[in-house]
Amino acid sequence: MEKVYCLLDNKSKVYQIPFYASSEGHAKFGCTRFLLSDDGKHIHPVDFDLFYLGDYDQTNGKFSLLDVPEHILNLGNISLQEDEEKLSVTVEKKQKDN
Repeated sequence: MEKVYCLLDNKSKVYQIPFYASSEGHAKFGCTRFLLSDDGKHIHPVDFDLFYLGDYDQTNGKFSLLDVPEHILNLGNISLQEDEEKLSVTVEKKQKDN
């Protein structure tokens, strides 16, 4: 079972294309990685909110969506300096394992 998330662009009031994550923590980590990427450096994090939309069952191809998207956090609340350190530790560990 995968969880379905998306970002809301608060300026344009448009939900972005949904993405899948195994947990809320994984979705937040993905947002952090995006903000640290070259593409993410050109946006204002406070303009985006992360929402949980529901679940996707990979065994039968069915979605189970919430009636109303659940707000998780505003990307402006992600501490990039702290998370960048965690990200580098995770990347370093994976490289050592290979």
